[in-house]
Amino acid sequence: MNGFNKRVTRGAAAAMLVLTGAVAGHGVASAQAGQEARSFDIPAGSLGSALARLGRQAGVLVTVNGDLIRSRRSPGLRGTYSPHEAIDRLLEGTGLRAERDARGGFTVRNAGLSESDTEIIVTGTPESRYVSQNPQTGSRIEKTILDTPRTVDAIPEQVLRDQHIRELSEIYRYSANVVNNDGYGGTREDYIIRGFRRRDDVYRDGVRMKTNGIVDPSTVASVEILKGPTSDIGQMTPGGLVNIITKKPQIKTYNHAEFNIDNRGERQAYADFTGGFANDRFAYRLTGSYDNGHTFRDDSGTRRSFVSGSLSWFGDAGAKANLTYEHGDDNRPLDRGFATLPVPGSTTLRFVPDLDRGARMEPAFSRRRSIYNLATADVAVPVADGWQVEGKLLYNNERTDEVHTEVRSIAANGTLTRQVQGNFDRDLTTWFGRVQVKGEGTLLFPFKLVFGTEYRKQRESWLNFTGANQVFGTLFDLRSNEIVNDSDRPLTQVRRAVDQEDYGPYVQTDIQLAEALTLTLGGRYEFFRGDFVNQALLGPGTASFSYPTDQKFTKSAALTYKPAPGWTLYANYSDTFQPQSFYENSTQFFPPQNGRMVELGAKKALFEGKLLLTAAWFGIKQDNLVEVTNGQAFLSGGQTSRGVELAAIGSPARGLNVRAGFGYADAKVVSRNPATDGQLPTNVPKYNANAYVSYEVRIRAVRCAAWVVGLGWSMHPRAMATSSTASRSVITSWPMARSGTMCRWGTGGRSA
Repeated sequence: MNGFNKRVTRGAAAAMLVLTGAVAGHGVASAQAGQEARSFDIPAGSLGSALARLGRQAGVLVTVNGDLIRSRRSPGLRGTYSPHEAIDRLLEGTGLRAERDARGGFTVRNAGLSESDTEIIVTGTPESRYVSQNPQTGSRIEKTILDTPRTVDAIPEQVLRDQHIRELSEIYRYSANVVNNDGYGGTREDYIIRGFRRRDDVYRDGVRMKTNGIVDPSTVASVEILKGPTSDIGQMTPGGLVNIITKKPQIKTYNHAEFNIDNRGERQAYADFTGGFANDRFAYRLTGSYDNGHTFRDDSGTRRSFVSGSLSWFGDAGAKANLTYEHGDDNRPLDRGFATLPVPGSTTLRFVPDLDRGARMEPAFSRRRSIYNLATADVAVPVADGWQVEGKLLYNNERTDEVHTEVRSIAANGTLTRQVQGNFDRDLTTWFGRVQVKGEGTLLFPFKLVFGTEYRKQRESWLNFTGANQVFGTLFDLRSNEIVNDSDRPLTQVRRAVDQEDYGPYVQTDIQLAEALTLTLGGRYEFFRGDFVNQALLGPGTASFSYPTDQKFTKSAALTYKPAPGWTLYANYSDTFQPQSFYENSTQFFPPQNGRMVELGAKKALFEGKLLLTAAWFGIKQDNLVEVTNGQAFLSGGQTSRGVELAAIGSPARGLNVRAGFGYADAKVVSRNPATDGQLPTNVPKYNANAYVSYEVRIRAVRCAAWVVGLGWSMHPRAMATSSTASRSVITSWPMARSGTMCRWGTGGRSA
């Protein structure tokens, strides 16, 4: 990307950063002050959180390699102790010990290692910001990405920051067998995974949500891409899903401010502040951004703003709660791209003419604005040793207005017929609730268990209109600025509303059959129903009907085998479903679409877990798709996809970060129509490849300077048109080079 960035990150000095997951106290006390007894109140929870609380309450710096404490728990500590006594009690039974350092703080290391055996200081960004070891997608039971028996690609926030990602669509291309799609003129999240296009939903912290807008990267802690279905989620596309993990409050203080400009006129500001207070009983997070820029396309100015506030409470014995509010305002052009022309002598093949890349088929008023307000509440309460009850509530309201232009036809002489269309007063509201119980025990075999129930309701209403045909211009002389906005005097106007409701119980369990062998089972029984209203205000046609309540049971099973440390072999089966679209305005009722997948895979962790290699083979089948032949609807459609994926992701050396992958998907349409049966689905690449490598160089002579250099490349040959005997493909590739500087400095031992 051409241009430059100015980044400022306020936090700890580089010398205070640790390998993965820095833990720092609020200040640095002298050795003499560190011997004084004081009162500690540290609840049960993760060992990392316990050490952070100890550091803040004692006023000392605690430095630790995050790999040593990952996934470790602490029973907490209450009472009066000296800081050394307190940290020794927290580390009892962990195989770790604490040593005094020259600043009066503590360094935590393996009990059997000397100081020379443990590296605790790095120069550069902590590796945990590049490698997500504990994904929240693909399993309701907490486990590392190495132990998850399916393919999950977790892309942390730091990757988005390094590449200056302004849209999440820019990051999908760095995951094997994942490509972007049209996204309704670039105004919605839209992607294809393993050959299957998502319908409407994007997942947010595990909640399925329909959205008519673009996710602002400012809210993203990581993007997790699940390849293939998982039965306990219920409704989903068989190719997989994208789950947006949002930022949560952290006890350790982190303050970040950033301003970006480039040669295309972008002006973007971003800020993120988090930390603990009230003796670490509470933590806050405030995030905000503003973006005003454009792309190489004409009239492409985008303006958006985002703000989020979140508050967490940490109670006794591991109880915790969180409240979050978000507001976003996104105003951008609706750009449907170029029209295609028939290939001479063919009735089915089409091609994209050689046009000015910046020229738009639409006028400047073709835009979409979406404003949303979202609130969530989460709570977790321990109820017995190793068991807890968790609850989640979510409310989201999104209001959207858009006007755009559609090309209705292209005459033999090249003349364009265009029409102004759009949707006003689009109101989309989602309610969601979940209650689940999570725990572990032994019954013949050690097991972990999660069971619960979810309820989701969605209502969407809008006013759809179409204007008169406007006949002038050609593909080579567009004259788009002459199109008249006649949305205030439409030819047709229809009021529409869709209600959807689904609910049901689910269960997932891990059963440890042997030390190296784990069986995972899951299932969900889901009820679903819908209503559709189509009321013509101008023009003919009115319909109102309800889809009856239906139910579907989905199931999954997986085996995980760990033949040696750092190795995982797995096999899984899962099925899923989707109701026929409630937006089709059809009075015919059909059973839901079915999907099922078999996957075999292997994972290998290298360099002490800092680099993960993965390989997977998959086979997916979808059926019960509705096709219309001669005006008659049939349940004859479907799709299959078989392929492989290879990936290498991690930080194998200090400052070096790697993401590379290769995907092959032999996807085919199943149809009664011989012209499309057996063909590659539109916009689905048969193979793709990607790589991104960055290296951060610390300039030691300058207190806060670092230089980051990144190189990236992605290639997606796509099927653009098909006939009964042939497929045509074009190669779409994105080379990228990026460099930048960053600055970190610290006060009072606070951590970046």
